[in-house]
Amino acid sequence: MSPIVIVLCALAGLFVGSAVWNIARNQASNRPLFEPAACLPGDGVLPVTTWLPFFGFGTARSCPADGAVQSPRRLLFELAVAAYFGLAAWRIDDGLDLTAVIVFALPLLVIFLVDSWTRLIYTNVIALGVLLGIAFGAFDGWRQLVSSAAAMAVAA
Repeated sequence: MSPIVIVLCALAGLFVGSAVWNIARNQASNRPLFEPAACLPGDGVLPVTTWLPFFGFGTARSCPADGAVQSPRRLLFELAVAAYFGLAAWRIDDGLDLTAVIVFALPLLVIFLVDSWTRLIYTNVIALGVLLGIAFGAFDGWRQLVSSAAAMAVAA
């Protein structure tokens, strides 16, 4: 891929990493997935800017209710996702394959975070991965769809 695509994928990874962190945090807290994230520790809610990388570009570093500072691990996670997306763009030349790698990483990243925080894996995220597998398999043709369905059946 071109250097511009690699940089754009890495930048997209920052935003995706932030969104995945918030979705995983909400799922781990049994909150609606797309609401602003809850303060941890604490009972407050972070501002909506928390969906932007680097703690909402600095606006969501601490909880407005009690001033609790949010985990610096989030920054490391966002940077790791950005590096992964950039590396994927550097290594994968086919646009559809790159899209598949990035899209399939999303539920796995949510599972990784929620499992590391709660030791639980929620079936709604697994169902999303299954639906994505079926969609990409169907997009690639009937042969790939059957192969994807067989792989899912064996994995189950």
